[in-house]
Amino acid sequence: MSPDLAFLDLSINLNPYLLLKLKNDQLQRSNEIETPLAILHTESSQGWGGQEMRILQDSQQLERLGFQVVILCQPDSELFERTHQKGIKVETVSMGKMDLMKAFRKCQQVIEGYKIDLVNSHSSRDSWIASVSARNSNYKPIICRTRHLSIPIQPNPISRILFKYLTDGIITTGEVIRKELIKKHRIPKHKIVSIPTGIDPTIYDPERFPEINKGIYGVKRDSFLVGMVSVLRSWKGHLDLVIAAREVVKKFPSVSFLIVGDGPALFQTEDKVKELDLENCVHFLGFREDIPRILSSLDLFVQPSYANEGVPQAVLQALAMKKPVVACRVGGIPEVIQDGLNGILVPPRNPIRLAEAIIRLVEDHPTRKSMGERGRIDVQKSWTIERMMEKTLGFYKELLRSRNIHYKGKNN
Repeated sequence: MSPDLAFLDLSINLNPYLLLKLKNDQLQRSNEIETPLAILHTESSQGWGGQEMRILQDSQQLERLGFQVVILCQPDSELFERTHQKGIKVETVSMGKMDLMKAFRKCQQVIEGYKIDLVNSHSSRDSWIASVSARNSNYKPIICRTRHLSIPIQPNPISRILFKYLTDGIITTGEVIRKELIKKHRIPKHKIVSIPTGIDPTIYDPERFPEINKGIYGVKRDSFLVGMVSVLRSWKGHLDLVIAAREVVKKFPSVSFLIVGDGPALFQTEDKVKELDLENCVHFLGFREDIPRILSSLDLFVQPSYANEGVPQAVLQALAMKKPVVACRVGGIPEVIQDGLNGILVPPRNPIRLAEAIIRLVEDHPTRKSMGERGRIDVQKSWTIERMMEKTLGFYKELLRSRNIHYKGKNN
């Protein structure tokens, strides 16, 4: 952050549906040329999942609120393609092990070229690249690290340097992740905040899909439809769902299962379906863009992850679509799923308990309906994009204040 930065006005007004309207007054530098606050997101991941979706979503919201936003990612990543399509400024550099020096130089060039005020990094490798580059740059931006997953961080000096000394602030996507960083890694409480991903309830709105045709997914029109939307990774629990499906269809042959998504565990999951002779009731849709429509067709949503979760976006999306959720009690999921109110929580790695919960809701339509209604209310109250951005900008504001940046506005 430039020392001659005079002021930043981040006054916030709450509106009916776009709850947050942020007034982004310009920054004044010594030459009296005014520019909007510049934010850089960095991401070394090449895939496409909830983490990358949040980066793009966050960037779009910031641009709409008048900020200058730049994303630095790998040239062959899905994030690059989607960022480019959305018209957001994007810079690319390979972040492989053999390209680290080039990545450090590129990141520093981006920081200085765009006069970045705050860097928000998202994965391990790009966090090192961004933190070191920011510290070495002439511009010295604020460094923020977003921790998306609940994967345990190794308690070693390297991790301590990154999280405790190289970053000015940390955002987690769940309270359980925040508490672990404070307890196990002694991160000061004022330096870390939990900001779960928010969704847009105008997009995930069941009223947009009054007519439901389950037949387009290869199942009978009167099937009871259970679905899961996720990147197929081992810890997402797809194999547990397939095993649970076998138990469910023994009692209810009319139940069908949709697995939506792609990923490294796809072939293993398909093999398990064949092994258990479930091809007629477990259907793979692959990667899809029409998630709201698919969710509208479901009677029940499942999230059997057994590790690493923050607050999964798919769970929030299902709740917004008035779908009851059966999920495992891991990571940040219990922060969203209130057992018995908007869904059912089961122990991880327990297909039998998962099957029992599914069967319970297959049999109980009134409970499914009440859980669905409660779920949408919960999302509208606490898990919207507007709420996410309000918290994010509030935290950015505190980080900038730590550099003695003075704010003008009716909230100050």
